[in-house]
Amino acid sequence: KQLPTTSQWKTTLTNTKRQITTEIGTTSTTGGTLPTAFSYDGYAARLLTAQEVNAGCGFTVGTSTPGELSVKCKYLMENTRYASSNITNVGGWIENPQSSSSDIAWRISSAYRGICLYKANDAYTHTVRPAIEVAKSNISY
Repeated sequence: KQLPTTSQWKTTLTNTKRQITTEIGTTSTTGGTLPTAFSYDGYAARLLTAQEVNAGCGFTVGTSTPGELSVKCKYLMENTRYASSNITNVGGWIENPQSSSSDIAWRISSAYRGICLYKANDAYTHTVRPAIEVAKSNISY
């Protein structure tokens, strides 16, 4: 519910229904089968995926090491505690749950400067980092 809506932003998603997968691309966890048509209807952006982080940052979510984001993809920690001790946000959730858990998800961690596992209901202040889909035909090179 923290993602921007289509009434707030003028962008739209290419596909508002998504298959949720784990960090390794499977469609179930120990908690059961993941949604095959998770809906982002009404939203102008979605959560970043582990697969996008892997491709864009050059490491693999689940095997990354602390500090890795400060070398590659430092921008993922903008507006977090990493940038300023006055900010309460400790990092943003990504779309993928952990493959071997029923209540743990991946998120960007400003403390460890990597992608880490956290219980989905922990007490820290998390945020989202919206992923905006833009058609290649709309990009000027």
